This record gives sequence, C-alpha cells and structure tokens, in this order.
Amino acid sequence: MKIKIFIIVLISCLLEACATLPAPQQPYNQSLNWTARQKQLGKITTWNIKGAVAIRSPQKNFSATMNWKQRRSNYQISLFGPLGIGAVNISGRSGKVTLQTSDKQTFTAKNPETLLQKQLGWTLPVSSLYYWIRGLPVPKIPATKQFDGYSHLVKLQQQGWQIRYLRYSGINHVDLPSKIFLNYPKLSLKIVISSWE
Repeated sequence: MKIKIFIIVLISCLLEACATLPAPQQPYNQSLNWTARQKQLGKITTWNIKGAVAIRSPQKNFSATMNWKQRRSNYQISLFGPLGIGAVNISGRSGKVTLQTSDKQTFTAKNPETLLQKQLGWTLPVSSLYYWIRGLPVPKIPATKQFDGYSHLVKLQQQGWQIRYLRYSGINHVDLPSKIFLNYPKLSLKIVISSWE
C-alpha cells in the first residue's frame, strides 16, 4: 500500500514539474531602431531552444514539447508528444532533410517543406521559421511589418502567413521572441519558448 501511495505521489510531482515552465525574463527594451535591432538579431545563427508547440489543422491537432538545435545552416528539431509518445525528429543541412518517426521510420527530401507535407500533411515553412523564430522577416521576400515602441516586430505578414509576436524575453542583452502565433489558411501554429541558449 505504501509503495502504491509513493508511486502516485511521484507521478503527481513529475506531472506538476512538467507543467511548470520557468517564468520568462522581461525584455530589455533597449531603444534601438529597426535597422539596429535587425542587425543584432541577424548575428544570432546558433541556438538551443526548448519550449512547446501546438499545431492545428483540419486533419489533426498536435501538441508537443520542442527542442530545436541550430548550428548555422544545420539544425535538429525534436518534437515529443505526451509522455514521449509520437516523437518526431527533423534534422537538416543544405540540400538534405531527414525525418525520423517514433517507430524508427526514416524519410529524406531536399527541403523540409516537401518532406513534412508528404509525410505529416503539414505545410510548415521550416526554412522561414529560421528567421521568424528570431523576430525577423525572411530577407528579399515581400512582407508587411508592424512594430511596438521598442522596434520589436509584433505583427508580420509574409508568404501567406500571419505571425504575431505576443511576448519577448531578454537573453544576454538581446530581446528574443518567447510566444509566437502563426496562422495560415486552415493551419495554425503556436510556439511558446521556455528557454533560449
């Protein structure tokens, strides 16, 4: 009986720990113009992101824990469903992207958009997320931008997507997005970042 109670308490503690994310650090709100902020964010090409993502489409809804490691043009994005069920790993470098599912099936393609559309049914602009995740528009592609008083990007329309930046956090004296909503016809994506490194 004592063992059963201990297991119940342990599981409750683990679930509570999983549900609790660290409080985001307030943005520094440095008085930079957009050109200076864009240059500052553009220098960030390597990161580790931990957080959560929710994807809604007519076909399926999917919520997951996200780990994203970026090393310049190379990346690995891992998505883990509840209690590790439904894990998906996407790794890429120039000209090749690999997707591995929880049942160890492996698929490859030249770009992540084609791969995800074919295997998961999502039109997800992974190549563009490289910029959007930092609060930047994709270069040389038309965009409509809206800023707050500190030149943080708060609304962006680009490539048919509407992106709203709902929160920024201060990381090493740089303000980076920590809550992003992305909408596309029949598809929405919510990203909540608990830590930037």
